[in-house]
Amino acid sequence: MTRKTLNKTPTATPIRFGGEDTDYINKLLTGTDQTSTDPVDINTQWTHRSGKLKLAGANYNGTTDTYGYNIIASAIAANRNLTLPLLTGNDTLLTENFQQTLQNTTIDSNNNTFQNTYLYPDKKTTSWYVAGATGVYNVGPMQFTIIAGTTSSVINSVTDGRYITYTTGTNSGDDGGLKTTNSSMLVRRYLEPYLKIKFRLNSAYPTSNIRFMCGYANQLTPGGTNNDDPFNAITAIGVGCISTDTQFKILHNDTTGVTQFDNTGINLDTNPHVIEIQAPPGDTKFQWKLDGAGSWTDVTTDIPISSSSLHRQVWIETATTAAKAIDFWYCIESVKVP
Repeated sequence: MTRKTLNKTPTATPIRFGGEDTDYINKLLTGTDQTSTDPVDINTQWTHRSGKLKLAGANYNGTTDTYGYNIIASAIAANRNLTLPLLTGNDTLLTENFQQTLQNTTIDSNNNTFQNTYLYPDKKTTSWYVAGATGVYNVGPMQFTIIAGTTSSVINSVTDGRYITYTTGTNSGDDGGLKTTNSSMLVRRYLEPYLKIKFRLNSAYPTSNIRFMCGYANQLTPGGTNNDDPFNAITAIGVGCISTDTQFKILHNDTTGVTQFDNTGINLDTNPHVIEIQAPPGDTKFQWKLDGAGSWTDVTTDIPISSSSLHRQVWIETATTAAKAIDFWYCIESVKVP
């Protein structure tokens, strides 16, 4: 049987059912688009049997192309809600077997099981961490030394764990912290480096009149330059501040001009923080994330050039006649295997 439409001149009244009323229903059931004239608004539970709810494909026409997606339910034993996320833009559903690339997704290894894989199969990974009373220990090719004039002390804290404090001298321009001693692991933008550092401005010292930086720079002797343009004509990117700042900034530059400063929106404080920096595939930008919040923030201009060697840095400089200090927990780094 074929559903029919009457196409009669409207004859209905508020108390009489006419041919056009029947047409509305049959058009709804035969693929006629009535969105602009009579859109359907369903506010009643409508149960579809498993396999009977079909979403038509993009080229569906009901005759030569009748392909679509059949929704199949499992033998569920109780009612369950399937809640869609509050999207802020268009997106695509994730399925089990279809190959898809995830973005802005956090996967907690404590709550998930990863099988038949290992971390960074195509990357080299290295790290610094605080090991015992001797200070920082490196795993892999990441090598370092303490900046001249630095006073260091390892702290074992019940609340904060084990970390090391690097303290400057008391003369304006004195530096304290860690520097890379060589470039034994090649780090360049095109190798998609990833860097993660946990640090804190030491609470025993005011956060005013300081300069500091945790990140990458094309220099083997890091530290400030006793002025507020620490990376003039030096390729670099990292979190830090200069003597007049009241917020954490992203410091960056290519090989020319003055240091660039991007606001993070986070005020300088003496809480622990974690900075993450990466150069994603494509060799066109760097990205940063502070304390794991939100999505990655792009930095596309005035960034380390693709071929520039980059060296890890964790340093602080006093801009007054008083010592300053930075606390350090760990540094983790990975680069793509050439």
